[in-house]
Amino acid sequence: MLMLLALTLFWFNYYDILAADAHGDYIIETSVGRSSGRINQILDEPIKVRITDLHGEPVEDVKVEFYSSKSDLTVKNEQVYTDHNGIAQTFIRLGQVMGDYEIETRIYLPNEVVFDQVTVTAFDYRKLIFYIIGGLGIFLFGIRKVSESLRIAAGDNLKRILSRLTTNRWLGAGVGVAVTALLQSSSATTVMSIGFVNAGLLTLRQAISVLIGANVGTTITAQIIAFKVGEVALPAVALGTLILLFSKSYRVKAYGSIILGFGFLFFGLNMMTDVVTPLRSSVFVSDFFLKFSHNYLLAIFAGTLMTVIVQSSSATVGITIVLAVSGLIDIYSAMALVLGDNIGTTVTGALASIGGSVNARRTALSNVFIKIIGAGYMVVLLIFFAQPMASLLESISSDLARQVANFHTFFNVFNSLIFLPLIPLLQKTVCIMIPDTVDKKKEVTVYLSNELLNEPSIAIDQIKLELSNMIGNVEDVFKTSMKSLDSINRLLIEETFEFEAINDRYQLEITEFIAKLSRRELSNEDADRLPVLLHLTNDLEKAADFSRNIAEIAERKLDKEIEFNKWQKESLDVMADILIEMLKKLPVALEHNDQEMAHIVAILEQKMDKCEIKFKKQQIRDISSGQNIESAIMVMDIITNIEKAGDHLFNLAQAVMGALSEDKKALYSDLLVNTTVSELK
Repeated sequence: MLMLLALTLFWFNYYDILAADAHGDYIIETSVGRSSGRINQILDEPIKVRITDLHGEPVEDVKVEFYSSKSDLTVKNEQVYTDHNGIAQTFIRLGQVMGDYEIETRIYLPNEVVFDQVTVTAFDYRKLIFYIIGGLGIFLFGIRKVSESLRIAAGDNLKRILSRLTTNRWLGAGVGVAVTALLQSSSATTVMSIGFVNAGLLTLRQAISVLIGANVGTTITAQIIAFKVGEVALPAVALGTLILLFSKSYRVKAYGSIILGFGFLFFGLNMMTDVVTPLRSSVFVSDFFLKFSHNYLLAIFAGTLMTVIVQSSSATVGITIVLAVSGLIDIYSAMALVLGDNIGTTVTGALASIGGSVNARRTALSNVFIKIIGAGYMVVLLIFFAQPMASLLESISSDLARQVANFHTFFNVFNSLIFLPLIPLLQKTVCIMIPDTVDKKKEVTVYLSNELLNEPSIAIDQIKLELSNMIGNVEDVFKTSMKSLDSINRLLIEETFEFEAINDRYQLEITEFIAKLSRRELSNEDADRLPVLLHLTNDLEKAADFSRNIAEIAERKLDKEIEFNKWQKESLDVMADILIEMLKKLPVALEHNDQEMAHIVAILEQKMDKCEIKFKKQQIRDISSGQNIESAIMVMDIITNIEKAGDHLFNLAQAVMGALSEDKKALYSDLLVNTTVSELK
């Protein structure tokens, strides 16, 4: 909107300013044809002083002097006498600095000397446009920098906050407030919540409560902006830069980035305020914004449009504060713009829900309802109670910036208190509007959502959940393949191949997600974890491949009508039981960072190695004693495949114990016992 205003001013700045005063027997009218113009340019219309008597007749030969206290403004004729029309006029050249210029007049009437003045504004349109665009860009960059750095600094704290979410709507709202305060972005919380719903980690009701809390959490940014922060902008940039340059700790650098981000935020805000302030002297600009005072719907639409373009309600509320502090809008217009800012922020969530699950779309729709209904009843209150509301804000703080920030906070808190008890009704409404449909999602993964890529620590947890699902699939492949050894038909063999094909899809989708995540800005800890997760994905795919090999052996066994003896079957059962036990314990170890469970898996793998040696030696003895050579070779091949699958599962246990990386904690960063392979012997 500021950009549109700047461009409009470039073309329309012609307004006649007129003041008429009576002095004894004379009436003096002072006017200027153009109230504004370009810097260092002569105004097209002169400044005029017209003197008439009480009967309206012009008065000639009255001396009028024009002068200005600013040296860079040039007055063409500093001393002029009124002509036969009673007019004394002169042209002026505006100064080279954008701002207001006052032209004083000294009128020598027969009985007195009258002093008067007019104000004109010099605009540097190039500076105006560049400073608005540049200031807004720096401001938005600052908000993004703060948000990204806070995510890195929060790290696992963000996961812990989310993990405490329960079905209690009030606690859910509290989580929404906390997460948004950490992320400095309600849009990020909204997108993340939709991603969790899409992944099935949050119910619709839980997500709605989080979004309601997020609407309150986002007001913290506006409260910070409302402080007189211009003077601390550059010191914050300097301090943040020093921390980034001289600190070696990634976490400390994250805090430095937070300070730097706030510095940019404050600097951009101050830049926009400085360049916009002179606009209040323009009659055109005053009239332009005066329309907002009389048309709340127009103001709400403008605020909504701004937020849709900028994609940040915190930024547009900041712009609203700039307009208010600059004197371009009053508190009534600001309140309506803030309502529009809140509506516009729902667009980000709506876009994120496209292509998502039914509940993800319902979550986005519920957020739209909360904001639009809230803005609707607030407009009604503004129409009938605008003056009392403005008086209340003024009684709390005389600072206009603080009044705007307080209204933003009060609206969202009040709206949240209204909708929290109505969550069940809101849930039913969106479920009716978006009915259940058959889920046509083709992916085998359920926890990987692109909306979570901006939250790396959470995305890594989602990958681990998918690895647990993949372990379950490996178990299906292995169990079916072992059953196929005793089957007299090929159905179980085909089923094994189908399960293994699903495992390949797991590997592809998880790998693609890890690749996308690796292109995001990551902490050192998160960056170290990704290669390990990729390694484990490949391990599980290999474990499934070795299990498939058993089904292929079963197919050869069926073709050749070979039977295993009792000892061979018992050997295979022992090996299979060990592998299945490993597959049962690994998801617990992986999801909950259970060091003890991972240790048990490692011990089981060593037990399997000993059994492999024992059983293969037995097969060699059987061959020497005249047993069927082909069946013995098949049994040894099956034992080898089971053992190879166990080796790859052992890698997952090592990852939980921190034995797959140099720092012993590539997959997990807390509660590690640093168990190494040597300690297991």
